[in-house]
Amino acid sequence: MTKLVRNLLPIVFIGLLLASCAPKAPELFTPQQPDMGTYEQKTNNFVILLDASSSMTGRVEGVSKFEYAKGLVRMLNHSIPNIPLNGALRTFGHNKDLTTAKTKLFYGMTSYDAAGLDAGLNAVTRAGGFSPMGSAISGSITDLEGLSGKSAVIIVSDGLDNLEIPMTAAENLKARYGDAVCIYTVAVGASPEGQNVLKELTAIGECGKAVTAKQIMSPAGMAGFVSDVFLSRSMAAPIALPASPADTDGDGVTDDMDMCPGTPY
Repeated sequence: MTKLVRNLLPIVFIGLLLASCAPKAPELFTPQQPDMGTYEQKTNNFVILLDASSSMTGRVEGVSKFEYAKGLVRMLNHSIPNIPLNGALRTFGHNKDLTTAKTKLFYGMTSYDAAGLDAGLNAVTRAGGFSPMGSAISGSITDLEGLSGKSAVIIVSDGLDNLEIPMTAAENLKARYGDAVCIYTVAVGASPEGQNVLKELTAIGECGKAVTAKQIMSPAGMAGFVSDVFLSRSMAAPIALPASPADTDGDGVTDDMDMCPGTPY
């Protein structure tokens, strides 16, 4: 039933992801798509780095940070406009099916498809272990290899308990791709320490943005974030200026002021 509804309607049931642990009723999310008449594409490739480490088993908004982050990634996935992209989903941490790898690619790098990214996300089932964020960022360097255009690395994490220093990996990413890559971070939870780590990573990227999950966990908030990552304001659409009033009889008085609009001067 869930799959049927997802295929038939542009609605993501975030609550269904959290049903096993959420005390509240499922919430509906209806994606907001940007008006592509006022935007143009600026990003061609993206990698989402999802934190699946043990620190993500903590709670936020009544559910685990891990499930909250998965719901947020699903919202992001269904808010991306219909533009040509290459996409990937990579995790860092451990679950019962991933006991030795520090980071794993669950989707891509491939021609982006929302259903494919959903399937990859569904395969990430459990959080655990340390937080090798640096290894995931290093993995994204390989993921983006050989691709043309601009790229975005989107890190969804609480920023805590890092096994390595992720800033070094971010600096290597920036050194490899320069202005062609931007780093965006989404802080899950309210830890100032974790948020500061993610802000520092964004600063290394120079052209990205650091937000909190709470800021974008709504249709409007997510639409704004998606626009920041993938789009820029289009200069192609000129501003329409109001037309000058007509002067039908050519007497120098416009029709809207002329008491005798049919008589010559």
